[in-house]
Amino acid sequence: MTQRAGGYASVRVDAKNRLVDGDTSGDLYAGLEQALRQKLEPPIVILAAERQVVAGLNWRILVQSGDTRYEAVILQKLPCHGGEFVLTDFKPAAQPPPDPVSSLQASERERERECETLE
Repeated sequence: MTQRAGGYASVRVDAKNRLVDGDTSGDLYAGLEQALRQKLEPPIVILAAERQVVAGLNWRILVQSGDTRYEAVILQKLPCHGGEFVLTDFKPAAQPPPDPVSSLQASERERERECETLE
């Protein structure tokens, strides 16, 4: 995969096995999760991730804790600077748009109830 300078590139996340971006040890997932514990209580599930090459790596992630989703940016410092993970941005994620099929089904059920009350 070619990554343009300064841009973010999507990476694979395997939340079930707690792996990010082909890291087979789980250390990367654990490092990201540890940085998130400043703001969230476990269990923390990383749903999606992107990385940006800087002087280290910026990880932009979508994470879920309980029923709420958050967007976070975590800087992974270079090994020569300690290699630690630092939470640099954290905010509630925009809620995904409602599923149109579910919304349509709910509207149909509501109309059926209205018809029953009119009878």
